[in-house]
Amino acid sequence: MQGTVAGGDRGPGAGARAMRLAFTVLGPPATKKNSPRIFKRRGGQRFVAPSAASESWTESAIIQLGAQLRRQGVATPCAKPLSVRALVYRVRRTGDLDNFLAAVGDALQRSAVIANDSQIESWDGSRKLLDPKNPRVEITLTEM
Repeated sequence: MQGTVAGGDRGPGAGARAMRLAFTVLGPPATKKNSPRIFKRRGGQRFVAPSAASESWTESAIIQLGAQLRRQGVATPCAKPLSVRALVYRVRRTGDLDNFLAAVGDALQRSAVIANDSQIESWDGSRKLLDPKNPRVEITLTEM
């Protein structure tokens, strides 16, 4: 994974340093668990789909993350264990942080920033904050 070099001797080889990538996803974050929709298939079987707000945020996040990844010169998804810090700036103090983190992990995987969200071994420093004028998610990935 290419990106800016963080401090510390981690990773393969003597003197190797952990790599760090930073992203910002603009717009109010939404989770899959708020207002899920129930649909019926042709045979009458029901299924639950994420909320429209969740799908909209995820699609926007995928586009933004992909563009930022290309600007940072990263060609392939990171496949190493990661620590992720996500600062979730909300319009109001609602929602569960763990649901926002799940949405961030899914967006990172679907945008090919990471190979699989199971690589995320910690969410160190992640928190929910208030910024009604500029809702966003600031994401920092660090190889472990």
